[in-house]
Amino acid sequence: MNRTLSFNERSLALAILPWLAHEMSWRLKDSSPEPTLLHHGAQSNFEHSFDALEKAGLMRAEGRYSRLTWQGVQMIELSADYQRDDLDQLLEAFACHSHYANEFADHYVSVVPKTNSTTRICEAFCSCDYMERTSRGWAWTDSFGPWLVYEHCWRLSEYEAADDESIAAALENLPVQTLETLKGRMCSFEPDFLRILFAQCRNGVWSEDNEWRTVPSDGWDMNLAAGLYERLQKPGYI
Repeated sequence: MNRTLSFNERSLALAILPWLAHEMSWRLKDSSPEPTLLHHGAQSNFEHSFDALEKAGLMRAEGRYSRLTWQGVQMIELSADYQRDDLDQLLEAFACHSHYANEFADHYVSVVPKTNSTTRICEAFCSCDYMERTSRGWAWTDSFGPWLVYEHCWRLSEYEAADDESIAAALENLPVQTLETLKGRMCSFEPDFLRILFAQCRNGVWSEDNEWRTVPSDGWDMNLAAGLYERLQKPGYI
């Protein structure tokens, strides 16, 4: 459910946004006609990042390019209508781009920040329970799993499957068309399975009347998803 951001969630957005804007600027500057006029080249990590930056007011579309309007020294002020769904979109962009960012690229080891900006990001993730402190730095928690699995940084099979009772209840409540799609070959890829499973799920309730959700959220029950994936995608399931 979309809602106003908490203080920690807003702080997380404000930590990620300048870092992401800088990433887009320096990675794309050599192929851009101007330092602030960028083209994502239809590469998913850039596309998602452009969308997230535009939603936060740091970019605007200009034809086939996007103009980075944040200059790096300005204080970022999120508008009052920047809500939880927008943060979820930003987290998707971060997870997708993290493959290319050296400090965040290995999703199975502790993150050891090398700059103040990445330290601030880790601290902000920690305040939202998406990271925890380790003896070396910060490590991702299961709470950030919806984004990490969706961007194939982690595997869904690493989550413990929900109990049989929960799985049976979900199978009974899933819309018929959704259930049939989840059993099909197109959902053998874990991110697609998650996308279809939770597309019309709100607060643990599936309804065909809900609009489709296209990005991960805290409402994704990864243990249930792991159990359903094993049940629906294993050979011989009826």
